[in-house]
Amino acid sequence: MSEHYPVNTKAVMSWCNVCRKNTMHRVDDRRLGSCLVRHVPDGLSAAQKKRREQQDLAAQQPALEGF
Repeated sequence: MSEHYPVNTKAVMSWCNVCRKNTMHRVDDRRLGSCLVRHVPDGLSAAQKKRREQQDLAAQQPALEGF
């Protein structure tokens, strides 16, 4: 069962599964909202890795133009 907060509550400390620690969370419509800490992903996604590899290969082997 979710906890409801008073109407005038803007933020509360709560456990964040992404941060793995207690952080400030927004309170939306008297319910716990999202974490206020900006979550930055580590590394590149699979699509970004593939695109980066294709760009590196294209830079190593430039296309022959004019033929």
